[in-house]
Amino acid sequence: MIRHPSLLATFVRGLALLGLTFLAAVSYATDDAQRRSALMEEMFRHSGVDPQAQARIRAGDVVEGVPTDLSESNLYAVMFARIEAPISDVVASLKQEVNTTAGRTRHDVVKISEDGPFPPVGFNEADSAEVRRLLRFKGGQRFNLSAEEIARLRALGKAIGGSYLSRSDLERVSLAYRQILENRYREYRRLGIDGIDGYARGRGKETSPAYELRLVQTEFERGFGRYLPKVYEKLTRAPGKSGRITHSFEVSKKMIGDRPGFVLLHRVIDEGDEHAYLAHREYFVGHSYNSLVTAILLLPYEGGTLMGISTDAFTDRVTGFASVLAKPIGRSKMKAAVMPIVLRVKARAEEMTAAARRTPGGTVTAHVAEWESPQP
Repeated sequence: MIRHPSLLATFVRGLALLGLTFLAAVSYATDDAQRRSALMEEMFRHSGVDPQAQARIRAGDVVEGVPTDLSESNLYAVMFARIEAPISDVVASLKQEVNTTAGRTRHDVVKISEDGPFPPVGFNEADSAEVRRLLRFKGGQRFNLSAEEIARLRALGKAIGGSYLSRSDLERVSLAYRQILENRYREYRRLGIDGIDGYARGRGKETSPAYELRLVQTEFERGFGRYLPKVYEKLTRAPGKSGRITHSFEVSKKMIGDRPGFVLLHRVIDEGDEHAYLAHREYFVGHSYNSLVTAILLLPYEGGTLMGISTDAFTDRVTGFASVLAKPIGRSKMKAAVMPIVLRVKARAEEMTAAARRTPGGTVTAHVAEWESPQP
């Protein structure tokens, strides 16, 4: 069975499976209309958007893509919409969508300073039952931890002893788990996806989120290497500064289903007059799913803006014998969650543009807000 927590602020997930999944340090030439047109045609082709579907997009419909299934554990959703508004108004609408939904989600997001101490995230008394299970965990699908991390937590559990957890016990577990998060963050900053440890599933089996994220990158190279030939090299390097592209790193504690969980995030924003690109990578997730990549691409299109949204998530909970039923259910839930968000963003942006046109000299501008992704 697949749990699919409310999307709300866990916002859209753009062109991941298209390959435009994580354009970490690359920006295509915005002043080259022919190049951009070729990229758009390739994007449509790669996503299974045929000429009839493109006609529907031009007519104002929201159209689902049919991308490549990257693996047995892959869940995805991809959508395209033409919005009768400039890119700046669509970005403003995206910002408002996040602001109006963030208050209804149960999570905290803290930015990680490159030079400062790691944020003091941790468990509280309401998490006691989850912490007890964490300390007894031997491997499997309940938590995402490496064999070494499991051993450290089990040793701590034996040192604490008993079933009752005092406040000081919770602080000790929080410190140990925070060290796990910090180590994973430091290795990711140093090596990129090559620094991501796997998850021990028991009986010698391991799930590799690094492998899953490489699948997305390889799909990008296969589909778009002709237009962006050096992308693969840039995507596999350790993340860092790259011109006007901005990177941010965060740790989030939130409810994933009905359980508290921690997530390490890497966000990328590339915003210009002729395009905007937002990417969101969850390179560590405490439980329930393995990894996630989200992106939103905005391009000038038919007198307005083309918004492409896609999500690639990976979860072991849809593999094996039951995958024939589980994967379609999971994908259906993702699509059902994303569609109303796309429609709201589209309607709001078009109203902003219409209002500005009714006001002489009126303009609407905004910077890209923080945003989150749909979860499997």
